[in-house]
Amino acid sequence: MRYCGAVTSEVATGSCTSTLDSAGMGHAYNSWDREAAAQRALSHADGSGSSDEDGSIWNFAFGSNISAAKVRSRGMLPLAAVRGRLPGWTLLFNHTGGYANIEPADLARQMDLSKLPQPVPEETHGMLLRLSRREFAELARQEYAYDTVEVAVEVYDADGPRVQRALAFKTSPCALTTSRTLPSERYARIIREGAREAAISAPYCHWLDTIKSS
Repeated sequence: MRYCGAVTSEVATGSCTSTLDSAGMGHAYNSWDREAAAQRALSHADGSGSSDEDGSIWNFAFGSNISAAKVRSRGMLPLAAVRGRLPGWTLLFNHTGGYANIEPADLARQMDLSKLPQPVPEETHGMLLRLSRREFAELARQEYAYDTVEVAVEVYDADGPRVQRALAFKTSPCALTTSRTLPSERYARIIREGAREAAISAPYCHWLDTIKSS
């Protein structure tokens, strides 16, 4: 591999009431309970293979948290950070506002991905972050419009090849928008620069570089 997992069906979801925004595309979700989101994520971690014996929790970051600087700005100091590849999942920006989301590749094939550079990878690269329980709970509060999904991430060979189970944040149905949505230039730049700085796979970095912004 030049530088720049399978999935379980276990998803921790919350309840919400969706309403179309003024453009008829997004959903309103700013009244959601952030504390409830944190408790759902922690409960999911406790019942999954993403938790280590010391209570720390592995998170697979594929959006702006691929950037070490962004992670630090959110007050997180990961106990470990390694690169990983998640096969069978496609990176999209169909979270309201054009934020990152992952969808199973077989489902993504049925969506309109014409706005994204072709071919769209059927794998997602990112960073595996081992977070303290407190940091993971705070992250879940911040990512309250996402549910957690347990994934099996293939760690890059150079980082010690293994499969690491982790929790990733996947957009809640209430926060989904069209698959044709593109990220803002600022958000896309954070992901691109973070991927390059982390030495993520060069072909994947190239694909990120060719994504147009909204």
